[in-house]
Amino acid sequence: MQPRVGCSKTSSAGSLAYLQGNGRSRRVQTRCARMTTALERYRRAPVRRIRVGTLDLAFRTFGSGPPVVWVHGFPQAGVTYRGLLDELGTGYTHHVLDLPGAGDTPWDPTIRDFVTESAAALVGFVEGLGLASFALVGHDSGGSIARIAAARLRSRARALVLFNTELPRHVPLLVRTLRFAAKLPGARWLFPRLLASRLYRRSPLGFGGFFADPALLDGDYHETCVAPLLRDGNATVGPLRAFDLTFVDRLEEIHRRIEAPTLCIWGGQDPFFPLPRARAMVRQWPNARLEVVERAKLLVYEEAPAQVAAWMRPFLAEHLHEAAPRATNG
Repeated sequence: MQPRVGCSKTSSAGSLAYLQGNGRSRRVQTRCARMTTALERYRRAPVRRIRVGTLDLAFRTFGSGPPVVWVHGFPQAGVTYRGLLDELGTGYTHHVLDLPGAGDTPWDPTIRDFVTESAAALVGFVEGLGLASFALVGHDSGGSIARIAAARLRSRARALVLFNTELPRHVPLLVRTLRFAAKLPGARWLFPRLLASRLYRRSPLGFGGFFADPALLDGDYHETCVAPLLRDGNATVGPLRAFDLTFVDRLEEIHRRIEAPTLCIWGGQDPFFPLPRARAMVRQWPNARLEVVERAKLLVYEEAPAQVAAWMRPFLAEHLHEAAPRATNG
C-alpha cells in the first residue's frame, strides 16, 4: 500500500522524508513545505466574529491596505486560501470569511436558500465592517455568492476575482446527485462515512475532480477540508439540502448588473465547470477577462497559487489602489 503523500502541521517532516527518499517530484516537495508554512500562519490569526441577522459569521483578517473580501466555495472553508494569501503577501487587508457550516461558522438550520442567503449575509458582512470600497474574491459557490453581492453593491465593489465557479444555465451532474442524496434519510450519517474512504474521495463521485494531481487530496488539504467534514455531517448535508439550483438561470442577468472589472482564473481540466463554457460566459460579460492554468482542475488557486497570484497582483493594484478606500463607520 502506497503511503499518503502530503504534509500537515504535524506530519510535514515525515512526508518530506518519504518524498525525498522515493524520488518524488521536487514540485510536490516544495508545495508540501510551502503549504504547511501557510497553514501555520493562517491559524495564528485570531478568529473574529460579526453578527449578521441570525448568523454568527467567523472570519480572519491579514495584512494592511485596501480591503479584499474572500469567499470560499463548497465544501471548503476560508483556510482553503492559505497558500494564495501567502503568495500575494502584504499590501492589502484580507478579510477571509467562513460561510455557514464551514470553518468556524456554525450551520444555521433556518437557511433555505444557501446561495442567496449567503450573498445577503456577505452584503451584511461588508456593511458591518464599514467598507466603502473593496475587492471580492470567490470560488465555486462562493463565486456565485460574490457575484450576487457585487451586483447589489454596485460601484462599491471595485474589482471581482473568480476561480472556477457556476456557469449560466449549467448544473454539474454530481451536484444534482449529491443534493438528491443529501435529502435521503440518514444522509448526515452516510456522508462522513463515504468521505472517510480514500478510494471514494479520489473517485469522480468524491473529490476526484478537485486536483489534476490526486496526491494533493492528502496531507494539508485533508487536514483543512476533509477532516472537518468527517466530524460534522451537517457541514455537508446542510448546504447541499439548501442549494436552490435555479439561481444559475439568473446569472446572465446578475452579470449585467455587476459594475466591477472581473478577472476569471480557471483550471483548464475542471470537469464541473468546463473551460469552453467559461470562455463563452466571459465573452458575453462586459469588462471581464479569463486566464487559464491548463494543468489544474477545480481548485486552481490551490494547485497553482504562484501563477494565480501573478495574475491577481496587477489586477488588484490597478482597480483598488486608485480607489483610496476608507471605512464608512467605526
